[in-house]
Amino acid sequence: MSDHRAEIPQSIQSVPSLGAILIWVSGKDVNWWAAVIGLAFILVQLGYVIWKWRRDIRRERERVGLTDDE
Repeated sequence: MSDHRAEIPQSIQSVPSLGAILIWVSGKDVNWWAAVIGLAFILVQLGYVIWKWRRDIRRERERVGLTDDE
């Protein structure tokens, strides 16, 4: 039986080990980094939702015929 999985490039395989080295060199705990990354992820999601709401409001105004000048 042959293995049909796609070969992962060597550069991508090294990313987890580079992340572990950077965490070790920084001197911070892994839990601290997890909290920072989690908070950044939440902020990115919030930014996307706000952008989407503003875009939808702008499109609705254009559909109705209102402009920003009125």
